[in-house]
Amino acid sequence: MIWYNADDSQFGNGSQAPVLTTDVGRTFTYKVTQTVDGCVSPKATLNIVIQTTPVPTVAKSVVELCQGSTAQPLEATGEKLKWTDPTGAVTTTAPVPPTLNATKNPDGDIFYVTQTGSTGCESARAAIKVFIQTVPTLSLSGANTVNLGIEAPIKLSFTGVGPYSYTLSNGLMGNTTKDTTVLVLPTRTTIYQIAQVKNKCGVGLPGNGATVTITVMVPGIQTLALTASTLCVGTQLTTNFLTTGSFNTGSAFKLQFAKVEADSAKIAYADVLNGSVSGGQITGTIPTATAGGQYWVRVIATNPKIPIYGTISPTLLTIRPAATAALTGTQSIYETQTARLSIAFTGEAPWTVMYQDSSYATGIRGAVQTIPPTAANPYVFEVKPDKTTAYKLTSVSNDCGVGTRTTTTAVITVSQLLAVEEPFSVDVFPVPATASVTVRINGLSAQKMASLQLTDVNGRVVQQQQMGQTKLLMLLDQYPAGTYILRIQVGEQAVSKRIMKL
Repeated sequence: MIWYNADDSQFGNGSQAPVLTTDVGRTFTYKVTQTVDGCVSPKATLNIVIQTTPVPTVAKSVVELCQGSTAQPLEATGEKLKWTDPTGAVTTTAPVPPTLNATKNPDGDIFYVTQTGSTGCESARAAIKVFIQTVPTLSLSGANTVNLGIEAPIKLSFTGVGPYSYTLSNGLMGNTTKDTTVLVLPTRTTIYQIAQVKNKCGVGLPGNGATVTITVMVPGIQTLALTASTLCVGTQLTTNFLTTGSFNTGSAFKLQFAKVEADSAKIAYADVLNGSVSGGQITGTIPTATAGGQYWVRVIATNPKIPIYGTISPTLLTIRPAATAALTGTQSIYETQTARLSIAFTGEAPWTVMYQDSSYATGIRGAVQTIPPTAANPYVFEVKPDKTTAYKLTSVSNDCGVGTRTTTTAVITVSQLLAVEEPFSVDVFPVPATASVTVRINGLSAQKMASLQLTDVNGRVVQQQQMGQTKLLMLLDQYPAGTYILRIQVGEQAVSKRIMKL
């Protein structure tokens, strides 16, 4: 027999029959002849149909289960299903993956399923990979020795399948899908342990390497005795200091002071101003606003991220505050009266004060008065101006130098009792008065009106009226006892009288 392809070309060498493949459904067409007694027959056509069955549909091609969990049978859709487990065992019942042991094969345990259709042909296999996962373990590595203020790395290595969540003994928490490295900043030699590790299968256990020790090298500063134990504000504070160990790059030395407090919660250190370091000595300026009292002094190093605090100097510093002065005593008086002014101080006595009256503002410069050093607080002194005058503090000082003036000015308002020249005469009686007084103006013409204004000692107007006659009764019964000034004005001329009411 001679074999031909469907297009009548000879198949192979013609004498060998075709071998069919059945892995894919298709139709093969071949032709064949035979020779009998030298005679070749016509070509016979053969159509061979390879029938197939579709692969069954699986619910999940990858199934992940936790060790020890209750598994469900694997799922697939098809006709006359046939299952093959990883051991090669065949069953028509959907297998339940065992979860007793974790999967060791990185590709998973593979189950196969086929279906047989109405043609009786078995389909190709569909694979289902099953992974039995365990709770994780976590191992720590990376023991280091670092300077204080330098971060140290700790490597976290996991087993099991992520994502993982973890907590270390220092409270550091995080989530990751793989091995990772974290940075810690211990303030002293610290042992880091695993507090907890979890994945979706539950809480795991520490692995090999459950702790890491970070050894911290802490440099030291010893603050030595001060060059002076008593200083005024605004002056230079100087001390020497010694260091041990190594300080990190970028570290700067600073001088600090804190008021001595019995309650440690109230202790608050502040930086000395404009600090400078030369060798083992550091100097700075005590701020002028510093309150007087006793202070602790120390040297610190900024040491980026974690400062290094030095010991407290064995010398207790006494800070003397600058003086302040406040002038009070603004008031109203009558001519010939004396006024009292008061100066209140802060800072240490004795104080020296200078003041000047307002005549300096008119171009006739008043003399600067100096109050000799005094320890009186407040300091009270008397002045007797003949007209309204402002008194101004010009300076205050004590042993710490020139201080500050908070309230600098007091004004004495002087009221005159009588006009310098009386163009007319006025009688007021009775004085002292009880309920009323009679005002009589001698020389008042019928064509002129007199204006009367009654004021109390503070300058407040309590009564005003006009009079066109020479005599007027003024009622006083509604006013409290005291001294009053009655001002009578006729035209441009005025006369003032003092009235005492009982």
